[in-house]
Amino acid sequence: MRRRFQPKMGEKSIKVVFYKVQSGTELDVVKNIEDKITLAKIEDFKIFKVFGPFDLLMIYETDERKSLLSQGVIPGIINSLVFDCFTWKTKDKSDNWGETFSFERIDRPLLGIVFFKMKPSIFKSSPTEIDWAFMDLFKGKNASALGCFGWADAIALWSGNSMVELARQMDKITTVHVRNRKGHFVERLALKTYSFCTIRFDYCRQVLEGGELPGAPKHDIAPDPMTEVYAALELSCRPDAHRRVVEECRTKFKVDPILSLGKEDLILNIATLNWPEFLKTLLFFRKEFTNELYSTCVRIFNKTIPAYQEAGSTPSPTYKVDIDRFLEKILKEDFGEGLLCELYALNQYAQNELLADDVKGLLAFVEQFLENYLGNRELEGFESLLQLLETGINQRLVGAFVGTEDHHSGIQYSKGGIQKILTAAEVIPRTLLSWVGVPWNGFIVLGSAPDYRHDLDIINLPGKTWHDPTAWWGIFHETGHIYAFYHKAYSNKYLDKIAREMILPLPLEQIDEDRANVAGGTDYGTALRYLTEIIADAFDVRYGFVSQADLYVKTVWPYLLKEHVKKVSVKINDYVGRSISALMVNEMLTTEKYSFDDEKITELYDSLIDKLNSIDRDLSGFNLKKDSVTESIANLRGFLVHIAKAMRRENKTIQRISSYWKSQEFGEIANNIKEGILPTQKIDFPHLLILYFLEKMLAAEPVPAAATVALIKTLWYQSIFHSSGLS
Repeated sequence: MRRRFQPKMGEKSIKVVFYKVQSGTELDVVKNIEDKITLAKIEDFKIFKVFGPFDLLMIYETDERKSLLSQGVIPGIINSLVFDCFTWKTKDKSDNWGETFSFERIDRPLLGIVFFKMKPSIFKSSPTEIDWAFMDLFKGKNASALGCFGWADAIALWSGNSMVELARQMDKITTVHVRNRKGHFVERLALKTYSFCTIRFDYCRQVLEGGELPGAPKHDIAPDPMTEVYAALELSCRPDAHRRVVEECRTKFKVDPILSLGKEDLILNIATLNWPEFLKTLLFFRKEFTNELYSTCVRIFNKTIPAYQEAGSTPSPTYKVDIDRFLEKILKEDFGEGLLCELYALNQYAQNELLADDVKGLLAFVEQFLENYLGNRELEGFESLLQLLETGINQRLVGAFVGTEDHHSGIQYSKGGIQKILTAAEVIPRTLLSWVGVPWNGFIVLGSAPDYRHDLDIINLPGKTWHDPTAWWGIFHETGHIYAFYHKAYSNKYLDKIAREMILPLPLEQIDEDRANVAGGTDYGTALRYLTEIIADAFDVRYGFVSQADLYVKTVWPYLLKEHVKKVSVKINDYVGRSISALMVNEMLTTEKYSFDDEKITELYDSLIDKLNSIDRDLSGFNLKKDSVTESIANLRGFLVHIAKAMRRENKTIQRISSYWKSQEFGEIANNIKEGILPTQKIDFPHLLILYFLEKMLAAEPVPAAATVALIKTLWYQSIFHSSGLS
């Protein structure tokens, strides 16, 4: 059974937000939310009352990932959980494309929502089969599907008017298997599901304002008796309110509460009402005990157990750090006990099947760190590495188990998790470094700093870029630092020699003036850092931008002018010197002439300044010093030739990449991604896709929402392909 089209991403950007609110304040909270939605100019949204550990659910569409946080705090909200979601497109029988989500399909009184953690083994064998298996489930008019970038892979939604039918439908999902392209069932789809039942808040509002449950706009809520599908109401309340709450429970629910010695204080098992009556009673119960209840949680139970179809299953491997081998070394450190706590926690997560694939990428870094760097007091930023390791672990746990049991670590960019964003970005340093024979044992963190930077093998992705892969070109330069650190051509002895040569020839009176402008006139440490920046910039031009010097300048320099130069304008000479040095290395590699004269330096300087003038019309206040910059580059002539010769070994690789860049195959893949269509094959040079979209943006072609999602998903899939060796 061969499918007629590849998976295609939709145009909708959907936020799914759960709220836990102070008991009895639902009306006020929803009114506040609706007011702020109006201010944010959000048109499509729906709000539901949740049966579960949360109280309210809001689903809304946004084109630019707008956040209601910008509209101010909403009183009454205790906690929230936010998922940034995307849609797919499917074809109907008439070959018309349609989104897998619409607000019309969630318009009935009841809504079931199921989060899916897919089986990692399926992704490793054929990632896009997950898209097929999931999209195929949602072709009915009352079913919708959303994708996620966090711990959960996807969300299924069913709309109906019967709690019993809704529960049956939600149970069926656990039996779904993935079909391969021949139509055979190969493996169960879900590794874990997490479900909520909800009801349109319109009904709750009418009950709370009028005291009765009126007919629904389209369908009444079916009066199913609470026998097949029933509820337990868990109450957390003040100890001095127990007696009154117990008496009210007996009156309202006709049931004796059970005293709980756990997190909750009282539990009511309810099977004596029907669902409309239960809703009404629950709402007034929470309102009655606003000051006595801390929270309520409705647990839904279904007596029907679905019949499971067996299929082949690939057990997930377990991973761990061999802590015992390094125990003595760790305990010698002042921070040894704290480090041990982190390592023990990491091992626990890595051996948990539901978390292993999200944290396993940290293990190689930890092993390398313990083996080579623990105890190395000369390693710059040593303490920050431990903080970044903790950040890396925490960011890979956010949203796990849909936020009710996860590891909380403060405010996050997306409370639903960013695991797939991190994995997608990691394919860039992994593949770039593989070309030059440098193994990468690092990982990426998000937002540990406001700009791109690296600490040893750890790369920081600025928080504002998390959902915009066209901005991930900054990873190229940081990867260049890792290249400079590990490549044998740039030994500490060699760089030390060059750094000292940069300092000695300068007249003493020039040092103060040049310290702020040209790195060659400063102390040894600054000179050494300047050399590594040049190597990283040369790597950026040659491998990141694949020798497309014009695209490099037009992409990097607007960022430098905005984020760095204008903040500390005297640095412009440093950046100009670095860029010309990198462009000179690229010139030598392109022409295969490993030498240059002062005339070539001047030519590159003038060309760069012309391009900068086209980017920023007013460079007059930047104190550009042409003679100082060109002289410093001339003094580094031997060093730049050395870089070019070190990179010369990969000339055939660059030629192969350039050939692929111009190939029909790459053009079709890139154009498909622009249309939201995912490739199904391994791409040897996935970062070229970022360059493709950078060119489009420079040509003033906007990147559609579907293309952004397709690009993230493609890089994520490619990360899986490359890390698992699939082809």
